[in-house]
Amino acid sequence: MCSSDLGTAACQLCPAGKYSTSAGNSDASGCIDCGAGKYVASEGSDSASDCIACIAGKYATTVGASSDDACQLCVAGKYAPVAGGNSSDACIDCTVGKFAGIAGANSSSSCTDCRAGKFATATGSTACVECDAGYYMTGMDPSIANCTPCVPGTFYQRALNPAEASRTYSSIFQNDAIGTGLAQSMLDSVQAWSARS
Repeated sequence: MCSSDLGTAACQLCPAGKYSTSAGNSDASGCIDCGAGKYVASEGSDSASDCIACIAGKYATTVGASSDDACQLCVAGKYAPVAGGNSSDACIDCTVGKFAGIAGANSSSSCTDCRAGKFATATGSTACVECDAGYYMTGMDPSIANCTPCVPGTFYQRALNPAEASRTYSSIFQNDAIGTGLAQSMLDSVQAWSARS
């Protein structure tokens, strides 16, 4: 765009976030905003192709964005497999029986199956849940909350650390035997860690 000031003429660059494809613009109205889901950080862009799409896993609702700061992460429980999302609708819910615990997921493979004994009955879950104490899960479908009460004379207690006999290990630590001392898995883990084999 060109403007005149006190008899001197100078063409000014379209600002960041905008571009212009036509010659002879007389003011900033000839500069076009990059569309939602895109941004351009440099001044003087002369093509719509200069506008950069937000990466997969993000979206932007604003037009005329001048940096990728406008691109927002899809919330946990959702993913966006395609770049250039222009609304939160670009973020797709994980299906029932799966969850995504982190924001910004960019693939359906980011949605993890609930492990045995846990379930997620809603789409867009950020975590899987376990049956309450006194109930146990029947069936293998993690999309259904098949929580059945324990029969008289029995009980079910939720535990962070399953029995050592049900775990697998790759190594030991400080010569402790597997399942003892520091060679025990913790915090709902299925595998112990160590510094040597």
